[in-house]
Amino acid sequence: ARTPHTLTSTWTRVTAALVTVTGGKTGDRAIVIVATGGTPHAVTCDMDGCQVEQQPIATPYVETDGAIATRNAGQILLPDGAAIWNSHRQFWAAMRVRPQWAYNDTPDTYTNMMFGLWGADHAVQMLYEKSSSTFRSWLYAGADESVGQASTHAAGATITLVSYFTPTVFGLSKDGAAPTQISRTQISTNAFTSLDIGNRATIRQLDGEILWAAIGTGLLTNDMLKAIHEIGDAKPRPQDFAHNAQLTFLWHCEDEYAWATRRA
Repeated sequence: ARTPHTLTSTWTRVTAALVTVTGGKTGDRAIVIVATGGTPHAVTCDMDGCQVEQQPIATPYVETDGAIATRNAGQILLPDGAAIWNSHRQFWAAMRVRPQWAYNDTPDTYTNMMFGLWGADHAVQMLYEKSSSTFRSWLYAGADESVGQASTHAAGATITLVSYFTPTVFGLSKDGAAPTQISRTQISTNAFTSLDIGNRATIRQLDGEILWAAIGTGLLTNDMLKAIHEIGDAKPRPQDFAHNAQLTFLWHCEDEYAWATRRA
């Protein structure tokens, strides 16, 4: 399939989706850059690299110097010394996710993990629970606690999930709606030490696409939850989040690096 794009004198990232046609040609395939002004003509351009994703999932570009890239190599890099949260007792995490499976058709009960914060003796996860057709936020700090939002989504639908935690409650909002909330009893005295988006190390990998993710340490109101959802599929900016949300981390699927800061 042809994908028109205007090239300039600056570096530009170009993406294209290729669709296999039933009964079409099999065997070797090629990606070709053709300059045309009505008819093809000779032109010189530089290509820094090319990466092909087998599934319809936008993944970060992985520098391999000619070797084969693995999905686990698509990691997010934080600026040196950046702290994306300043309190494990109060924070929130949001993401825009596009599952490649319908609500009743996910491959396994806990395979599709979307988000994880990990500490020495505690963890926070956002995943999809097939048995109850529910997006669920799990908190572990000595015992399990969870809150969920039921879903009847179609394959390829985009969904906004926001999970938030205070010293007394935690909740989960789906698509900007009023959250489901329960009392929080498990609180660790240790800080989180690592973050995963889209997998848990080499297990529980998400069959889908995470368009963007954000973390903050402020208290979210229902209006803030709606505003976060209204970002939609667009590339979010720090100014899209209310000041009181205290945004500390922001990442988009086309970026190798994440925006991160620390607020007092």
